[in-house]
Amino acid sequence: VESVVSAALIVLVVRTMRPAWRSRPGRGLFWATILVCAVALALPYAPGATLLGLAPLPASLLAILMLIVALYVAAAELVKRMFYRLMPPG
Repeated sequence: VESVVSAALIVLVVRTMRPAWRSRPGRGLFWATILVCAVALALPYAPGATLLGLAPLPASLLAILMLIVALYVAAAELVKRMFYRLMPPG
């Protein structure tokens, strides 16, 4: 769950030089990201999830994972800023 959600959100960070919150993604990318995150979060709770070897996450673990993802996204944004300061385009 964490890997899929973090990868989907990092795409939104690295797609632009501007801060991610100031640069809106295209509709397709936005809705694809929402769909991927929703499926990743819901799949362990779906009927038949045990057939795939999935188990529901406790709410406390899910909260901790979301905090880790938020910190990861923030770190990626900071590193992106540093990168573009050191290596300006053009």
